[in-house]
Amino acid sequence: MVGRGRWAAWLVAVSAAPALTLALIATHGVNVPWYDQWFGLVPFLQEHQAGSLGAGELYAQHNEHRPVVPRTTQILLAQLTDWDIRAELALNFAVALATFVLVALALRRTLERAAFAIAGVVASIVLFSTSQWESWLWGWQLEWFLSSLAAIGACWSLTFLLERSRPAGLAVGAACAIVASFSLGHGTVVWPVGLALLVLRGRPWRVWAALGVLTFVAYYAEYIDPPFHPSKTVFLEQPLELARYVVLYVGSPFGHTAATGAVAGLGLVATFLAGAAYVVRHRADRALLDRSSFWLATGAYALGAAAITGVARVGHGWQQAGSSRYATVGALFAVSTLALVFAIAPRHGLGTRALALIALVLALPALYVTATRGIDRFEGRGDELRAQAACVHRVRSPTDPCLRRSPASPDVKYDAVLYLRAAGLAGF
Repeated sequence: MVGRGRWAAWLVAVSAAPALTLALIATHGVNVPWYDQWFGLVPFLQEHQAGSLGAGELYAQHNEHRPVVPRTTQILLAQLTDWDIRAELALNFAVALATFVLVALALRRTLERAAFAIAGVVASIVLFSTSQWESWLWGWQLEWFLSSLAAIGACWSLTFLLERSRPAGLAVGAACAIVASFSLGHGTVVWPVGLALLVLRGRPWRVWAALGVLTFVAYYAEYIDPPFHPSKTVFLEQPLELARYVVLYVGSPFGHTAATGAVAGLGLVATFLAGAAYVVRHRADRALLDRSSFWLATGAYALGAAAITGVARVGHGWQQAGSSRYATVGALFAVSTLALVFAIAPRHGLGTRALALIALVLALPALYVTATRGIDRFEGRGDELRAQAACVHRVRSPTDPCLRRSPASPDVKYDAVLYLRAAGLAGF
């Protein structure tokens, strides 16, 4: 009975953060397009309805990305739901939930029971933090959630599935890596990370390397640098700004301000790099390597994503790394770092109390940010979405002032509103 009671209590603790986030999505999610959706999806819906949408259009760049998979998924979902944005929000949450399940299974495979119980609760708090409020209320963000799930799937396949079947491990891992690459630009990071993982574990790597090269060639064929973005060589002139960008990127879920987020990120990066160096140095310890490999790979992926984003965006200023949408990857890095520490802990006899203290240090800042910033931002964005919905449903002129009232107004085209109205999409 005691065992069942503890299991039930753990399930309640693990479910609390997802339940809160889901309730906030249900309360503040609005059936109206937002920002990139006006120019990044509406034209594709028009082409699809006209029967002129081809593979070339699906493959087209959006900024630095080629979001083939999420773009195709969103078009199909729009067809099924008359483009109900709330269905996109539900899908995003479902993908995030699948990511958490995969993380929890990895925790169970690599950690002792007590460490798993602690880390599972912290992972739930961090991965479902309201610091990601922008992504939770924006259907467009499927590309972020999907790239994270696919990257974790690739690391899982190369770590665990490969041990049971090399062909299956490589095939599933490569499929996941392709999805990650063609969901978001930094998804391509999974290829070098996977290569390093295979080499570290002494597994065949040539097929993976060849597939990675082919993917990069396909991705960058006819690639065009977005003309309205800062130069990607700025970081060479401002390396310190790049470093600040990276640490804020991974630390923003734990900081109430840019400065505190950067401090949190610096601590996480230092801890992860120290843990990675330790594992590499003691890689002859097979048990340690088996416990740590998955977390090394997922952490390296998240850190690589932060670095590649920093190279592309540091020209906007390092504070831009505190954007809510980046917290999705920052949360993954934090969980990987915590799990890596827990995987190393048995080698030094750290007990449950010590692990609980480490977890508390990581969880409390995330809870603080959720309570003091995330929920308020949810409410604020919900108000903006409701105002935009009211505008587009009543507007009858391209010069109506309401089209210029919100931060997204430059991207709200009256022609797009007319199309949605005529097609009966997005709540019309």
